[in-house]
Parts: sequence; C-alpha cells; structure tokens
Amino acid sequence: MPPELSALVWFATDDSSTSPRVPVYGSNREIATPYAGKGTQDGTPAPVFQFDMGKAFWVQNMVSNFCYYRWQDAYPVVRERIDAIQESLADHVKNIDGQLLRLYQDKGPDEAIAFATQFSVNTANIIHQQWMDFYGELFVRFRDFHIITPKEKESSCGCDAREPGLSDAVKKRIIKETGDHYEVATGTDGDSEGRKSQFLRVMDVQ
Repeated sequence: MPPELSALVWFATDDSSTSPRVPVYGSNREIATPYAGKGTQDGTPAPVFQFDMGKAFWVQNMVSNFCYYRWQDAYPVVRERIDAIQESLADHVKNIDGQLLRLYQDKGPDEAIAFATQFSVNTANIIHQQWMDFYGELFVRFRDFHIITPKEKESSCGCDAREPGLSDAVKKRIIKETGDHYEVATGTDGDSEGRKSQFLRVMDVQ
C-alpha cells in the first residue's frame, strides 16, 4: 500500500476490553461525530460531566459498566458480539484496501484519501448506533439480576426469566465473614452444629 494508506488504527474508547474497535486510516481528514471532540490534547478539560448518548465514549462506557457487576453473565455475550463485529470489519477492510489501491493508482492520493475517510466515518457511525442498540439488548436480558431469554410459548411475556443467584464463592464468603449471624436454630436445643447445618442448607453450600 502507498504511504497515505499504509497505516490503519483499530480504535476503541475506554474500556477497550469491552468495546468494538473501528478502523481509522492514518490519512483520514475527518473523524465520525461520535468519536470527535476536544479534550486535554487541545488544551481544554474533557467534558466528563456532560453525558451524551451521541458520543461513543459514553455508550461504550455504559456497556462496560454494565459488565462490571454482571461479568459472569454479560461479558461472554459482549465478547461474542465484539468478535463478530471485528471479524466482519476485518473482512470489509481487506475489500476496501483493494478499492483504495485501485483508486489511488487511477485517480491519485486525494481521491483515495477522501474515500478512506468516508469509509472510516460511515463505519464508526454504524458501529456507534449498533453498540447503543446492543446496550439495550443487555439491559433487557440481564435487568433486575435476572437472566431473561425468549420463550415463545410462555404466555405472560414470551420469555423465560431466572435468577442465577449467588455463586458458591460468594456464599462461602458470607459464611466466613458473618460467623453465626445468619445461622438458623433447628430442633428444641438450638445447638451450634444444628444451626450451622441448617444455614449451610439454606445457602445451598456443602
């Protein structure tokens, strides 16, 4: 590839481990609006107290922060979606690279750079909208500490809703940290071992 088209950045905002990356050519002359804005690099404070659904930073943070408290349930879904997006975009970029090279050779660098810029801007705008919609999917699926999946024959909501409950590790931590605070007396003597056994059964921990 010629120098103007040889650099490609796959960019994601914070938190990059839970965000899709968009392709930005080094010669791009414009940035998609969701990714554009001024900050400390421009000598002005970043607008960290101005929530804006039109900005990728906030939408990607919404997904990231949702994962933080439902990591075991939500992160595998997020990872699967990111991988699907990246695989699709990687294939698309290969095709675009071929078009850019032909355009560069036939009409010169300016035409090729303009085309690369438009591709990056359009792609970033599409991914931003997709990620905003994806946040809605996560919220619907994992709200109220449930896992909610479609179930056509269920008459009330067309869904199956279940609570995953606490992990064994959390249950054991509660037992360890609270001692006999939550033990339940059994029988008439209320002996310590009886209370402990009852508590372990209630917590479903062996």
